[in-house]
Amino acid sequence: MMKFDVWSRSATKALLGGLLAAALAGCGGGGGNAGTPVVGPGSGASTPSGGTPVATAADLVVLLSKSTITNEPTDSLTVTVTSVDANRVSVGGVPVSFAIANNDKAFVSAAGRVTDATTGNLTATITRGDDATPRAVTLEVTSGSVKRSVTFNVVQTSSPANPQANDLTLTLSASNIDNSGSRTVTATATAVDQNRNALAGIPVQLTVTDPSAVLIPGSTSNRTDGNGKVTGTVEIGQDRSNRAITVIATSGTLARSAAFQVTGARIAQASAVPAVVAAGAAGTIQYRVTDVNSNPMAGVTISVSGNGITGKTDKTDLNGQYSFTYTAPNAPGTSLLINAVAGGAEATVTVPIPTGGTTGVDPAAVPEARTLNLSADVVTVNTQNTNNQVTVNAFFRDRNNAPVRNVRVLFGVTGDNGTGRIAAGNNTVLSDASGTASTSYAPGAVSSPTNGVTVQACWKTTDFVPGDSVTNCAAAGGTLMTPATLTIVSNPVSITIGTDNTIGTGASTLTYTKRFVVLVVDSAGNPKADVQITPSV
Repeated sequence: MMKFDVWSRSATKALLGGLLAAALAGCGGGGGNAGTPVVGPGSGASTPSGGTPVATAADLVVLLSKSTITNEPTDSLTVTVTSVDANRVSVGGVPVSFAIANNDKAFVSAAGRVTDATTGNLTATITRGDDATPRAVTLEVTSGSVKRSVTFNVVQTSSPANPQANDLTLTLSASNIDNSGSRTVTATATAVDQNRNALAGIPVQLTVTDPSAVLIPGSTSNRTDGNGKVTGTVEIGQDRSNRAITVIATSGTLARSAAFQVTGARIAQASAVPAVVAAGAAGTIQYRVTDVNSNPMAGVTISVSGNGITGKTDKTDLNGQYSFTYTAPNAPGTSLLINAVAGGAEATVTVPIPTGGTTGVDPAAVPEARTLNLSADVVTVNTQNTNNQVTVNAFFRDRNNAPVRNVRVLFGVTGDNGTGRIAAGNNTVLSDASGTASTSYAPGAVSSPTNGVTVQACWKTTDFVPGDSVTNCAAAGGTLMTPATLTIVSNPVSITIGTDNTIGTGASTLTYTKRFVVLVVDSAGNPKADVQITPSV
């Protein structure tokens, strides 16, 4: 029994010794080949010279707390960086560095140098630095060979007391209006943010650059409404000239502009008296400037110039008229071109300077359509302080309805007891490029019966000679046009409207009628007859 126990203990020691030696040899213990230790950094980590293991990332995920910061020095945003491995699992202990690109003055402050061991996150705070300029800023995040960039914007301060828009638009209700004075244009400015959403409460100022135009704001606050809009109404003012009016909308540093055109002014009359002028002789060009409704434009600057004559700049009278006097150059056989500019409109008159008493300007075609027209069929008597008148136009067209120029016309008037005056007098008026021969008639101080004044015109295609007139038109070889009639009225002093205060039934019994009476009297209270009345409701 004792022998067995001794042997057993000896065998067991030998067996354990052999197994331990084999295990140490397999683990690198003993012998010349030590192998790789079990303790130490595994895959995805490295050991720096100091001996502390450092992890590495396959990618970096960078998130910003917001896409913009204001240019206030206290405003900031937070950037969060997460280090992940190839399987997109967060890895802690990864070194990360931050930098602002392009030498921008924005400032970044990191919470540490390596990502959190548990979450793999690292945060940093960014401010605009000492540069308050609105701009784009790029942040660069680096870990080993991995580099990622993100961009955010520094924007203008937006506070409740001073809100700012990212953009501003300006639209006009019309691009062209006439100069009647009743037409207006609505300007609408809209404020939007960076996502093109309308912003309410944004201050917007609307202005016009034209010295005569008037802008009426839609509200006194000059702030955008719930739809982000501010409106204003633009009137052309007292200036009825053809021109462009520019509207400007401003909000903070934003400014937008839009323009519309005013049209309608024209030089309705540009008549040479005489129509043919001798070399070195005096002549007159009679101008009349009107708006789109043929109303006279008074006080409009008119500039007249021509080859070989002295030009002049002046203003139209109360009737929109201006007479330009010149001396023809000593150039027989030529034509004098006289150009006028008024209210944004232009007109050119050609005045022949004949040789040997002949004009040499026969019309290109025989006129077949001929019409005499008055700008109004009622005109008020004149006093020493007035110059009421109507424009007289003779129109000429050929068989193809094309205008015929250089038709010779003499004008005259009967029925006013010789108190009125034809502006052209006994001088010949030539039709212009539009086939129109124009002059004007100003009554005297005496009124007439209804349609009691007759305006006449005599025309021919060759020159009239001295002594020819409307009264001897046939003997002069001319042709009388169909006359036009005119009524001269005196100024009424008082107009009253009366009614019987009853409403009756119309003839169809489907309508109602109310009767009125209008009484016009002079300064002595005497009734005034033949006064034109224009009722309106």
